[in-house]
Amino acid sequence: MSSTVAKGKELEQRIFDILRSIEIECKWTGGSGDGGVDISGVVVGIPFVIQCKNWTKHKIGPSVIREFEGALTRQTRGTIGVVVGRSKNRFTPGAIVTAKTSIYDIILTDKKDLCIDLIQLVADRLNRSYDFNANPPFPSPMNAQYSENCFPSSVPAP
Repeated sequence: MSSTVAKGKELEQRIFDILRSIEIECKWTGGSGDGGVDISGVVVGIPFVIQCKNWTKHKIGPSVIREFEGALTRQTRGTIGVVVGRSKNRFTPGAIVTAKTSIYDIILTDKKDLCIDLIQLVADRLNRSYDFNANPPFPSPMNAQYSENCFPSSVPAP
């Protein structure tokens, strides 16, 4: 096994262990023929896939993000994509723009911020899917429509 492959496996193992340590359901799928997905899992019912890049000599550019978009086309609709680098400064400005303008939700992160970045996007996604202002969990008495029949005759209807 080359040192490059070993370094890649090492980062994949670390990321997998981090996710499992906070009880996130996930599966390590990395290796040849992984289809661009090293780890897959589910957080609060939302699927995610991770591609790890433990590169030391090169930065992660837009071509890596475009290739990862290809992997996302083969996933369930709504799957979050995560590219994990050695550090956040390993992503080029072009990679950042490509991820931000993608039709997919793609996070560019590192092992230190992975969990918080993933949980934040999941929370944002859950908030977008249910508008509490438009659909409050409990009816507001201020908006309630009362029938005159629901009050005893001794109490005037509002």
